[in-house]
Amino acid sequence: GDTGGAGGPGGRPGADTTHAVPGVPQAQPSAGYKAESPCPPARDSAAAGGGGGGGRFGGGANQGPLVVPGTYTVSLLSDGTVLDSKPLHLVMDPMVQLTGGDRARYNAIASDLHELHRRGTDAARPLATLYDEVLRATPKVDSSSASAAVKAQWADFRKQFDSVRAKFGVPATAGGRFGGGGGGGAAAAAAAAANVLGRVGTLKGAVLGIWEVPTAGTRRQIGNVRSEMQGAIAEARAFMVKARAMSQTLSGSGVSLTIPN
Repeated sequence: GDTGGAGGPGGRPGADTTHAVPGVPQAQPSAGYKAESPCPPARDSAAAGGGGGGGRFGGGANQGPLVVPGTYTVSLLSDGTVLDSKPLHLVMDPMVQLTGGDRARYNAIASDLHELHRRGTDAARPLATLYDEVLRATPKVDSSSASAAVKAQWADFRKQFDSVRAKFGVPATAGGRFGGGGGGGAAAAAAAAANVLGRVGTLKGAVLGIWEVPTAGTRRQIGNVRSEMQGAIAEARAFMVKARAMSQTLSGSGVSLTIPN
């Protein structure tokens, strides 16, 4: 028989996924699951920073905090119809000494960082699209009949853009990750220092990587980077307004600059 069947998440390539399962109606849906993520991948390659590879941002898959222990309902669905539901009881690893108030504080800090990371990623997407547009438009502006004043305005616009996009790690690294590092030496160190979204991702990864309430020093870092990220998001939004005005200015010289929503 054919042993080349595709393996679903958690399955083995070539495994038989068509055999009858007691209590489950036939025909069964395809092996796999529908992920419900608060941080979906970008809807197109431009929004992913031109990197492809699944839209990973901030130096990772933007993994959020683990669910808290408790009883959940797991359902098997086919075309929106619930075929079966079972309770799932999750318990905390008994080796993890994080309970009560400490667990609540840990969850609050992790969730806050995850939301901050998500908002930064959302702000990075239009900047990534604009980055491609700026690269495309620059030689056209240089060779256009635009006045010296317009060309000077364009040069100043690009400098401002470089400052804003650096705070979000735009352009994305290989694999479509905003906020990641790249290169080496002094240039890489300068880029990492400017990359606020990257620092948010790093701190979130550190908090999620260990089951304990963050230290006072880590909490200070979180407070500082939260303030920086909120400021960068506001700056990015304001810059997109400037970009629309710049687009109108360039159109008078026959140069198009498409501004993402």
